[in-house]
Amino acid sequence: MAGGKSVLVVDDQSSIRYILKQMLIQLGHRAETVADGEAALRRLNDKQDIDIMLCDVQMEKVNGMEVLKSCHNLYPNMPVILMSAYTRDSVIVEALRLGACDYLIKPFEIRQLRDVIDRVNEIYSQRHRIIQHQELINEMTVDFEFKSKNLPISQMQSLIKSTIHLYSGAAQNDLLNISVAFEEALLNAHEHGNLELESGWKEDFRAGESVSMFEKIKEERLQIPKYCDRKVRIQMKISQERIALTIEDSGKGYPVGQIGSQADGKPFGMGLMLIQNLMDKLSFNEAGNAITFEKYIKRI
Repeated sequence: MAGGKSVLVVDDQSSIRYILKQMLIQLGHRAETVADGEAALRRLNDKQDIDIMLCDVQMEKVNGMEVLKSCHNLYPNMPVILMSAYTRDSVIVEALRLGACDYLIKPFEIRQLRDVIDRVNEIYSQRHRIIQHQELINEMTVDFEFKSKNLPISQMQSLIKSTIHLYSGAAQNDLLNISVAFEEALLNAHEHGNLELESGWKEDFRAGESVSMFEKIKEERLQIPKYCDRKVRIQMKISQERIALTIEDSGKGYPVGQIGSQADGKPFGMGLMLIQNLMDKLSFNEAGNAITFEKYIKRI
């Protein structure tokens, strides 16, 4: 990797701090160590010259998750790599959801540390290069189209989020809100639009069956061309002032005049209400099968 980085190591074990510091120096980086999360946040507050934080999850005073949350709120552009001896998927997923840019399982080799830092550097360098030229982007439009039987919902969620993150400069909270709204609209288009599934079926369990009628009929319709060959179209527009997303299905459309302002306590039927409350502007086409929502950009 060209050019060494300034890395802050946060770990409550002195032996680990020493080993990591030697590894980082060997890789050509500048390394500094602290023994707990409080000291790490004080260090960042005193002088913001750290490029990357390498932080252990399990620490007695302030654990790594708490450090990550605080760092994410106070220094949103600071890349944080978490380390842990635990390999539970739930811990890793939670760390990434909270904003960790990567995760290392202890013990790890120097090559693994090198690869993680290289990945982080590439991602953040790319973002920095794009941000430097964002003022040159007048409007950017991207279109996607999938059949319901081939719709990669989780991949689309990740792609939309990363594209907005890279090209819009939207604040983190706005990015999260857009992500939630997009997921709700995409699921509505896929399940209720193209597959014509009823929300009430989620509470309908036939005698002796552990799967709801909703899931049962969904699996059936994903095999029927009339439903599964219907398409979902996604259009995203990013400009200097706003982000707009349009999700269009090939079904009968949304009940345009029936968007509730309050949740009814059920775990379903809240999608449109969430979108309405998270976004700055919401509209439908005349047929009701295309929803467009907008968020005005607050620059980071």
